[in-house]
Amino acid sequence: FPVTIRAVIPSMHSKTAALYQQVAKETEALSKVSLVVDVSTAYYNVLLAADKMKIIQEDTLRLRKNYNDALYRYNGGIADKVDFKQATISLNNSVSQLYSATQNVNVAYSSPKSTMGVPLTDNITVKADTTALMQQVYTDTTIPPVMYKRPEYRLLLLTKNIQHESPIVTGK
Repeated sequence: FPVTIRAVIPSMHSKTAALYQQVAKETEALSKVSLVVDVSTAYYNVLLAADKMKIIQEDTLRLRKNYNDALYRYNGGIADKVDFKQATISLNNSVSQLYSATQNVNVAYSSPKSTMGVPLTDNITVKADTTALMQQVYTDTTIPPVMYKRPEYRLLLLTKNIQHESPIVTGK
């Protein structure tokens, strides 16, 4: 099949080249935004996993005390074996959850390491002042989002402009 190509005006080449350079800049900006999002997500996942583990640790301590109390009541003849068995089961479940939470923290730490290019054998420390973080959460919802400042939106516009500026290949 014959293919016809429209003649391209030389000034279009420079126009298209400038658009492609702008696409490269926007793609780089988008990559930087994605990297920040990935590292931030990993950071907050580590904080969440660590807080979850702390809660389970406190629960395990409480259940261990409850277990000891149930054991003393059972040995003293104050309570029956059912209370002691329930305390044993609850404590064992909590210890199992604590083990799982500890493993989840280890897994959560591997994500920011791999995202930032830190060797998995190296240790990193994640710290946060939750009070300060809570104060930074405020978002003014009365201000509408400005779409043209988003790199994704600018990249779509550039792609559209390139499609209009590029030579058209048609088959007849």
